[in-house]
Amino acid sequence: MSGHEREILENAVRALADAEADRLVDEARALIIAMPLVSTGARPGGYTSLRGSATLGGGGRRMQPKTGTLIILAAAFVSFLVSVVYWFGVFGDPDRALGLYVGIWVPSILALGALLSPRGGRR
Repeated sequence: MSGHEREILENAVRALADAEADRLVDEARALIIAMPLVSTGARPGGYTSLRGSATLGGGGRRMQPKTGTLIILAAAFVSFLVSVVYWFGVFGDPDRALGLYVGIWVPSILALGALLSPRGGRR
C-alpha cells in the first residue's frame, strides 16, 4: 500500500469515526430531552425532571431534607463514630467485639430510615 492510499484510508476511517461520534451524541441528546418527568407528589402539577432538581410547574422550589432524614443520618453517623472509638480504643482499651456490634447498627439505622421515609417501604 502506498503512502497516498494509506492517507486516503486513514481519512476515510476518521470521517466514519467522526460521523459515528456525532450520531451517538445526537442520540444521547434526544434521550436526555425525552426523559420522563416524575411527580414529586408535593402539589398538583409539581413535577421534577430526572435530569436535575429543578421543578416544572411547581413553583421552582427545591425540596429541603426533612428533619426525620437528618435525625436518621445523624444517628447512623454517631453510631459509626462510636464504633470507631470502641474498635481503636480511643478512650481506653480497644474492644473490637463491641466495635463490630455498634458498627452493624449503621446499616440497620439506615434501613429503618428508608422503611419509615414517605417514599420507602410499601407506601
